[in-house]
Amino acid sequence: MPMKKQLIMRILACCAMILLCSMELLAQLPEKKLVNDQLFYVHTVKTGETLFTIAQLYEIQQTVLLSANPGSEKGVDIGKELLIPVQFVTIEHTVQAKETVYGVARQYGVPPASVLNANPGSENGLKTGQKIAIPNVEKKPAFVQKITSELPVSVSSQTPEDSTRNNGHEPAGFELGDSIVSHTVLASETLYSISKRYMVSVEEIQQINQLKSTKLSPGTIIKIPVKREASSVNAIRPIPERETTRIDTTLLFPEKSTYKIALLLPFYLDKKTNATDFVSGLSTEFYMGAKLAFDSLQYAGLNADILVYDTQNDTNQVKQILSKKEFQSVDLIYGPFYPEHIPIVANWAKKNNVRMVCPSAVNTSVLKANPMIYQAVPSDLTLMKGMADYVVRSAKTGVIILVKSAVEKDAVLYEGFRSSYLESPLAASRPKLIEATLQNYASFMKKGTPITLVFPTNDKGQALKFMNSFNTIGAKYDPESIRIFGTKEWVNFDEVRSHFKNKYNFHFAGTSDLNYSDESTKDLNRLYRKTYHADLTKMAVQGYDVVRFFTSKLLLKSSNFTPIMNQFELKQLGSGNGYENTQVYIFEQEDFQLMRKSL
Repeated sequence: MPMKKQLIMRILACCAMILLCSMELLAQLPEKKLVNDQLFYVHTVKTGETLFTIAQLYEIQQTVLLSANPGSEKGVDIGKELLIPVQFVTIEHTVQAKETVYGVARQYGVPPASVLNANPGSENGLKTGQKIAIPNVEKKPAFVQKITSELPVSVSSQTPEDSTRNNGHEPAGFELGDSIVSHTVLASETLYSISKRYMVSVEEIQQINQLKSTKLSPGTIIKIPVKREASSVNAIRPIPERETTRIDTTLLFPEKSTYKIALLLPFYLDKKTNATDFVSGLSTEFYMGAKLAFDSLQYAGLNADILVYDTQNDTNQVKQILSKKEFQSVDLIYGPFYPEHIPIVANWAKKNNVRMVCPSAVNTSVLKANPMIYQAVPSDLTLMKGMADYVVRSAKTGVIILVKSAVEKDAVLYEGFRSSYLESPLAASRPKLIEATLQNYASFMKKGTPITLVFPTNDKGQALKFMNSFNTIGAKYDPESIRIFGTKEWVNFDEVRSHFKNKYNFHFAGTSDLNYSDESTKDLNRLYRKTYHADLTKMAVQGYDVVRFFTSKLLLKSSNFTPIMNQFELKQLGSGNGYENTQVYIFEQEDFQLMRKSL
C-alpha cells in the first residue's frame, strides 16, 4: 500500500476513535428540559443509586431534589427519570488583555446584554485587570464539568441554551456573507431582551418574522437581521509608532468665541386651527426657565446668540426653519416638542454634525445610529427597568404578580418590566415572577404574605378596571402587606382615587423630583418671581435644568451645575448611537403625599 494511502487510513482511524470517544462522553451528559420556564437536568436512576447519592452527584440539597420530584420521598425505581434543577450563579471575572464584553459573555455562555447590565460603563470597553460580574452563569456539577472538559474541541457539546452559539464562536445559522441570525428563544427571554442583545429594534424582528405580537414561546426559532462585520483575517504588518490621543465618545467640537443656540418650541403665535393653549403655555414656561439658564450661563463665560423659533404643530414650518440661512451655523438645538417633528430635526442634526437635545420624552429609536442626539428624559422602557430593579431589591420575600394590560400599546411596558426583572444582576434569591391578567391575578394572591402587584399601563380605562376589581377583593388582605406599582400617568388619573393609592401603597417610576421646600428651588423661585412676576412651574424648572446642564456640558465642557429637579446620568445606547438620561426615581404615596424612595 502506498505511503500516502497508509497515512490517510491512519488519520481516518484516529478520527473514528475520537468520534466514538466523543459519542460515549456525550451519552454521559444529562439531558436538559424546560418545565414551567425552569431549566432541569433529566437524570435516569441507575442500579444502586439513591436520592442521597443523586443529590450528592448534582451537588444539591436532598430537599431540593424532593421538591422538584413530588412523590419521590417514597423511593425511586431503576429507570425512573428525575428532574434536577439547574443552578445559576453570579461570578466575578478578572478581565484579561484584549478581552471584550462579547468575548467574556461567550466564554460563560450568557447574553452580552446581561454582562452590560451588570457592569455599568462596560459598553465603553473593558480594562485589563478590571473585575466584572457575570450573572446567570450555569453552575455545573463536577461530573458535568469533567465530561465537558474531556470532549475533543472538534466535537460540539452544545446544550439547549447554547443553541445560539456555534462552538462558542458565532451564532448558529450564521454564515459568511449572511445578514441573518437564527436564534432559538430561551426560557425567560422576551422580544425586547432579544432585540437589546442583538442591537436591533423590536419592530425589525417582528417584520422579518411576520410576528403580530411581542409574545414568544421557549424553543421558537426566529430570524434576527444583523449587520455583518468584515470577518476576513488580514496580514499583520508593522506600523510606525505615533503619538495618539484618547478622545471622548461624545465627539470633539471646536471651541468658539460665540455660539449659536436654537430653541424649537410650539408657541402657536399665529393661532392657527391646530393651536392649543395648553401646549402654547407649556412652551412659554419652558422658554422662561431656559432664559434664566442662559442668563446664568453668561456669568459662567457663555457668549451665545439665542435663536428662538415657533414650530407650531406644522411639519412644513419645521422644514422651513431648518432651511433658513442663519440656521446653517447653529451649534446646539433644543427641541422640538412634537414626536413627529423630532426625526426630521434629528436627521438634519446628524447630516450637519450639530448636537440636538430632546427636552421631553421621545422614542429611543431616534437615537439609533445618531450620536448627535441627547435624550434628556428617560424613556418608558428605562422607567420600567428602574422599577424592576427597585422591586428586585425591595421584595426579598412574598409574591410578585405582573398583570398584563389588554391594551396593545402597553405590551412594550409589560415586556420591558418582565425582561428587566428576570435579567436583573442581583445575585441574591428573589421571588418568582408570576404573570397574570386582570381576570385571574387575584387567584395568585396569598394571605399572610407580602404581595407586590405590578400593572404597567398608561391607559386610564385599564387602571380604573384594576382599581374597581381590587376594591372588591382587597378587603380580604392586610393593606400593609400590599404594594401596587403603576406608571407615572396614574398620578394624572383623577378617577383613580387618591384614597385607593394611599391605602395600597401606590408606587411608580418617575423622571424627576421637584421639591419646593429645597433651598435651591426656593432660590430659583425667588428669581423667577422677580423676573416674571409669576410662580415657578415644573415646566419652567425643566427648561432651566435642561438648558443649563447641556449647554454647560456640551459647549462650556463644565459639569459643575447641580440641577433643581433632575439628575442627568447619560448613557450611550451602543456605539454610534445617541445618549439617553437613565436616571429613574421611585415614588410612593404616603399620607396622601408622594415620597421619593431610595433605590
